[in-house]
Amino acid sequence: MTSGADVAEALLAIQTAAMVKEYLVRGRKHEALSEAELRELNNTTFRAYAQTFAPGPEKDAHNDCVSEYELRGLEPDYSDLGDEIDKMTAMVREAYESTTPEKHDEMERDLQQEYADHVRRRN
Repeated sequence: MTSGADVAEALLAIQTAAMVKEYLVRGRKHEALSEAELRELNNTTFRAYAQTFAPGPEKDAHNDCVSEYELRGLEPDYSDLGDEIDKMTAMVREAYESTTPEKHDEMERDLQQEYADHVRRRN
């Protein structure tokens, strides 16, 4: 049986691959940046995304930075973004705590279904 952690890790990998593919299709606009420039842009876009923490241009801009890191085989450095990470973590915690156990179960089933669908498409 697949554990919840395994499913979450697989879904993250699936989402990352899709994000990178979209970035490549749009032309890999950050390819020429130095690591220092990419780090600064990543910090700037993450701060903007942390203000909304919702789908939209801020998230897309940050995802492009993360995609460029992924293509370079590097991990983004979030060490200067503690306040923003704390804010986002609090928002997630608040949203999670305000949902019912039934909704948690529904979300888990949805994630498991997304994983199962992906496995079926691969095979």
